[in-house]
Amino acid sequence: MLKELYAREISRFENINPSKESWLYSATGISGCSVNLNLSKKSARIELYLSKPLKEENERMFDQLASMKQKIEDSFGAEFLSEKLCGKKASRISFS
Repeated sequence: MLKELYAREISRFENINPSKESWLYSATGISGCSVNLNLSKKSARIELYLSKPLKEENERMFDQLASMKQKIEDSFGAEFLSEKLCGKKASRISFS
């Protein structure tokens, strides 16, 4: 999986060591926010995972991103799934 990312010049995971897991994790530079790549034989998903210590912080960041959803999707070129995960501390935005 890493070799394919390198071949496509995707640098987000370039400092990640190979493992037997089906996912890769990459820091964003913002504490509690990560980019995760999950792969299986049938699907692939990339997600921005918001998991700061306080639920309210995650909800605030999620709401800020949600207010720019159309602009972000237009730039990205596809719709993504927004999951506020109500009742839980974390939230995520993903594309499968």
